[in-house]
Amino acid sequence: MRDFRDVVDAHVASAAGHRAGLAAWAAVLSWDGNVRVDSGVRDQTTGSAAALLAVIEAIRPLNRPVEIVVHTPDTPVFNGAKHLDTWERHKWARRDLVKGKWIGVPNAALWKEFLRVARDGGHRVSWVHAEDPATRCDLDDLAAATAEQALAKARRTVGGQMEFFDDAPAAPAPR
Repeated sequence: MRDFRDVVDAHVASAAGHRAGLAAWAAVLSWDGNVRVDSGVRDQTTGSAAALLAVIEAIRPLNRPVEIVVHTPDTPVFNGAKHLDTWERHKWARRDLVKGKWIGVPNAALWKEFLRVARDGGHRVSWVHAEDPATRCDLDDLAAATAEQALAKARRTVGGQMEFFDDAPAAPAPR
């Protein structure tokens, strides 16, 4: 068993509903007194997909195996993390308890990407469905600000894809 000496806390949040299909995410990583803040926006997605994207983008740059504790307020992401092994074993299908049929896993492509990034990095990931209210507020504000700036930068929508100006300012740092 690998000895994980470093523990990284990843606090993630997402904001959706600013425009149909537009969702923003924010992540704060902290370890050994260091802090890294990141945020982004994606068109044609949901809040839960953006929350999962926040986790992926937060752990992607980690360059050595660490233990990652993901703190998420997003219930579908937290609950989904409990079922990853089962979903993978059942070829990314799950049983619909109401209809009794096998259906596809929501955001399966993002869950596969999360597993690839976590496994390629050799990370061990645990999940917490609890959030410090102050941190959560800051992250929610950062995600919302990122979404608002993306809308301000958007020139027009062509075929469902947003085009952005290159000279727009970056998202503000959390307070």
